[in-house]
Amino acid sequence: MREADVKPTVLIVDEDLGFVCSLGEILSNQGFQTIPALDSRSAMAIVEELNRQVNLVIVDPALPGVLEMTEVLSRRDRSLKIVAIADPGKAMPRAIHVHATLERPSGSGLALRQECRRSVRRALKNLGIAA
Repeated sequence: MREADVKPTVLIVDEDLGFVCSLGEILSNQGFQTIPALDSRSAMAIVEELNRQVNLVIVDPALPGVLEMTEVLSRRDRSLKIVAIADPGKAMPRAIHVHATLERPSGSGLALRQECRRSVRRALKNLGIAA
């Protein structure tokens, strides 16, 4: 594969499988390679197994092991961007250095997908990443 053909890789870590799949589909449609995971331990195992550089992490910062996971990935690539999934009404943990936030959508069905797309576009725009 030529260098120009390599898609940016996004690691998505959240315990809500439906949300992870929705984000993965949205980002894949926008030209990103996505790696889904439900927790930080499996996320690191998948990254190790694929032996792939991660360019962007979208993560629920409240999950156990997230701080350690982001530190390891940040040491591997200093340009790594971290997007925290923000839950309405919950305080954002301060230990993780995040570059942008992504609001967790509420609702269901088509409204959920549209809200999720808007939230992803805002986060990527804030990072200066084309979406």
